[in-house]
Amino acid sequence: MKSKLLDAKVLEYLAYWERQLTAGRLAAMMCVERQHAQSHMITPYETHPLTVGKLERHGRVKQFPALSGDGSLPAYAGTAPADVLQTLAALEFMTKGHKDTYRDGWTGPVGSAVPLERLPVLDQLHASHEAFRTLFSACARQVAVTLRYRSRTSEAVHMTVSPHALVDGYQRPHFRCYVVEGMAENTMLAGRYLPGTKGKYWSDIVPYRVLEIEDEHPQSYVNGRGDTDWHQKATLLFKLSDLLKPPLRDAVAQEYEGAEGFHYPYLLMRSVRVALMPYIRRSLRWRVFDDSHPNEMFVEVEGEERDRIIYALFGVKGSISP
Repeated sequence: MKSKLLDAKVLEYLAYWERQLTAGRLAAMMCVERQHAQSHMITPYETHPLTVGKLERHGRVKQFPALSGDGSLPAYAGTAPADVLQTLAALEFMTKGHKDTYRDGWTGPVGSAVPLERLPVLDQLHASHEAFRTLFSACARQVAVTLRYRSRTSEAVHMTVSPHALVDGYQRPHFRCYVVEGMAENTMLAGRYLPGTKGKYWSDIVPYRVLEIEDEHPQSYVNGRGDTDWHQKATLLFKLSDLLKPPLRDAVAQEYEGAEGFHYPYLLMRSVRVALMPYIRRSLRWRVFDDSHPNEMFVEVEGEERDRIIYALFGVKGSISP
């Protein structure tokens, strides 16, 4: 039985984002008969206390108002671009293999009316996803995994990792793990050290740097309760770089205008996990707008100047320190 929440999200997607909700279109999206879509999805939505009166009829379609200033907003689908991108990803998953399918009562193609093209990224280009699947499963089942891994700063090493969270963002996904690292391979082969433990620490493990999965150790799993940098949070303050010249500076400022925490020329980011701060800093520092050299976008404001600006612009009292 389909989730009623899923029904409502797809309905609101059609009415708010595409602004062309019809029983036939919803039926095609959900792979049901048109009559079912009308009587079991649209009518209950329009009569529910949380959503009654939200939709307007324009000809043969129903939609949310063009402007949302009257407070008529979706209750389930979300109103940010990130929300619609997540919805499109879910619809793509739901309708995979059925996009050209029609049936009696369907009046539209299956899937979104907006073509979505994704830029190739590392996880899509990599030949094998087995390492990601292994770490994902290990995180879900809370088991430790021994593997061979190549980091940015060292040669291939053997390590046992206990993943406790998946981080999606900044170019590629990674798992937050407790790591017990063994000696590097060429050190062991040279006979300078016996195989053993090089270090124990919390770190980010990138699935696509895994060279080989070796074994699982259910009894050796270390949960994330002791990961201080994961649980500790901090407030960060950034300022538009003085190196940005108009009109580029104005264009960048407009991108952030209205965003929570943006007060020209400052950007405040509250409650950031300490473990994720390096990725936040990297993502905000540089951007390449064309084939030229990178442009410095934001610089971090630190120390007493940061505390003074945060208090003056955002009303946050006290010292803010990572």
